[in-house]
This record gives sequence, structure tokens and C-alpha cells, in this order.
Amino acid sequence: MTAAALNKFYASIVKGKNEEEIKNAYARYFDISYDTSDHHDLYTKRVLFEFKFGKNLTSIRTRSQILAQTMYYVRRLKFGDHPDKPIPAYLCLADQDYAILTETINWKTFYDDTKNKYDWDLAPSSPDKQLVQDIADSVTAKNIHVFNVSDETDFKVFSEKLSGCLQSQLGLELEDKKIISENNFEEVFNYWNSIFGP
Repeated sequence: MTAAALNKFYASIVKGKNEEEIKNAYARYFDISYDTSDHHDLYTKRVLFEFKFGKNLTSIRTRSQILAQTMYYVRRLKFGDHPDKPIPAYLCLADQDYAILTETINWKTFYDDTKNKYDWDLAPSSPDKQLVQDIADSVTAKNIHVFNVSDETDFKVFSEKLSGCLQSQLGLELEDKKIISENNFEEVFNYWNSIFGP
């Protein structure tokens, strides 16, 4: 990215007054065409974004709360009725000061929830308290790298990694497979029938 583009990005996030303006600044800077349906902040096939305003992602409690919110979205993609939307291999949490980029598969034990430990009927913005606590207690959440967006060197590393994630052709080891169940069978059938049907 050029110095002018970087300066424009910094100016946009400094002037940003809410989550939506932060999202737009990132989308413009990284030239992201995106989908905000299904209540996702910004969905691409490779990266699922969650944007915030004025949150301190360096706080384990704050980032665990936001990660828990994204677990709801990933779970809906995996078990829900969106057969045409793959589960992105990466999650990006960002605000005007900090950003996190992590592989989705690192959080599989949480969003799979094979023991039905968490309440998935809650609103994602108010995730299950036990889910938040379990994420906060995890080594992955404690050791996750938080990029300082206002530090030019740190932002450059983040920018290169995110650009690579957005453009990558993923290996199978980073992808999680969608589950077909009685809850989404009809949608999955209709999707595949539209591709291979008569």
C-alpha cells in the first residue's frame, strides 16, 4: 500500500466516531467487497470481520467477549442454513486502535461445542458468560498477538498478513467443514440442486 493510502486510512480511523466508520475505513484500505447480511459486520469467503469502536483489544476480557460474539457467527455458518457461505479460515477483530488476526480453526472447540455447554440462542452481542470465560481462560486467547494499528511497523505486519489471508488459496487444514443436519438439510439440498439439478 502507498504512503498516501496509509495516511488516508489513519485519517479515516482517527475521525471515525462509530463502528460503521471504522469498518468502512478498513474496507476501503484493503479494497474489500463484502457481505453484511446475516448480521455479520463484514463477511468474505476467507475472513470474517468483527469491528468495534473504543474497545481495548489488549484486555483479555474484552477480546474474549468479542471472540465469543464471533463464535456465534461461525457456528451459524457451520450448522446453519447458509450452504452457499463457506466458513472463513480467518477471523479479524479490529477497532481504531488495535487489530487481531487469527485462524478460525483455533477456536473450533468453542464453536463446535460438542458438549452443549453454551447457550447459542442468546444474541451474539450478549454471548454466553461461560463461553466468554472459557475463551478468556484459553492459552490461545492469552497468547494471541494484538496489533497496534497506530504503530506503522506493527500495522504494516498486520496489513501484509491480512492481505495474504484475503487473497490466499487455502489449504484444507485451515478450513472447517459445514455440517448438514435436519435444521439445514432443505437449504443445502436446494443449493446443490440449483448447481447440479435438472
